[in-house]
Amino acid sequence: MQGDGVRWLRRSLNTIQGRTDAPSGDYYDQELVRMVEDFQRQHRLNVDGVAGVQTQIVIDTLSSNDGSPQLLAQTSGG
Repeated sequence: MQGDGVRWLRRSLNTIQGRTDAPSGDYYDQELVRMVEDFQRQHRLNVDGVAGVQTQIVIDTLSSNDGSPQLLAQTSGG
């Protein structure tokens, strides 16, 4: 697998781990599989090396920027 999604995944994992100078390749290689497995282990997700929906949600939450859209609970009243 390769492409923009893989670049996003690698860049996001590197950002979460504080590695801002790491290369951002677009191949889902063994290095990226290990990064995903380590992330999954650290966040008590199913460790399979696949960035499925649950893994992507946690990554997106942890790597969101201040300008990123956020879902907020609607307050009642008014």
